[in-house]
Amino acid sequence: MSKKVFFLKITRIVLCVILLSSCGDVKERPPKLTTTEVTAITINTAIAVGYITDAGIPAYTERGVCYATFSSPKIDGEKVVVTGTGTGEYIANLAGLTHNTKYYVRAYATNSNGTVYGNEVSFTTLIDPVASKQMTITMQPLASVKIKIGGSGTMTINWGDGKESETHTLKTYTGMLDDNRYFYSYSGSTPRIVTISGQNITHIRFEDNGTYILTELDVRYNTSLMFLYCCKHQLRGLDVSGNTNLYSLSIRSNNLSSPALNSLFESLHDNDFDKGIDISFNPGTDNCNKKIAENKGWSVYAY
Repeated sequence: MSKKVFFLKITRIVLCVILLSSCGDVKERPPKLTTTEVTAITINTAIAVGYITDAGIPAYTERGVCYATFSSPKIDGEKVVVTGTGTGEYIANLAGLTHNTKYYVRAYATNSNGTVYGNEVSFTTLIDPVASKQMTITMQPLASVKIKIGGSGTMTINWGDGKESETHTLKTYTGMLDDNRYFYSYSGSTPRIVTISGQNITHIRFEDNGTYILTELDVRYNTSLMFLYCCKHQLRGLDVSGNTNLYSLSIRSNNLSSPALNSLFESLHDNDFDKGIDISFNPGTDNCNKKIAENKGWSVYAY
């Protein structure tokens, strides 16, 4: 055998060994993924989206989303497993969440080497109007807004201006809400929807000094409400069917027709209090059926 032939054979053997060694020495790598967004947020559900750009070697065997009310959630806590393989987007449905609560979410993928997490995304579930006894007010401020509120415990006000809600400690009602301790105010002149939430809001008075116009008012979820004063505004309707403790209601000088007043009377409760409702100076004051309210024990004041 010539030296040349021998050298070629040796070279081929060495190359085969190198190739076989490199084929058997595949480097493992973790999956790569991101948490892209959280959408469709409700009071107790949301949809979290993950995106896998590299399935890893070996490929992941589980993927999903983990979430918690604290930062950096892990798979040993709350998680949603999403079946599937390969790269691309996947969707996790989060359920059983608590209303008005901030959550932190991370997509994850697990292979034989462990679990990797995507970036963290946070979101806040919506307020449950029933659980929070939320009141919703649609208004047109002309200069400033002053609302007098009495009760106990705490409440939150969101003035509808894109800013964070304010939290206040309520003052116990002791009179006609004329004390400045009951004032909560806001300065502005753009239409807005204001929300007020609190477990023990018992008295509320919307000022009638001409600095703002209230057009809609939803107080149905506040079962603690006992006293409501809303005069010289532009209400076209009011439903108090959820206000089982209400005993004093003043809605003079609004824009309530006789059908609207009759509907309001139908929503009144017959409780054990001495109850009075003032409907004076509304378009429907003269022609409404006051007997509906009177038959429930309400004194109707109509001038």
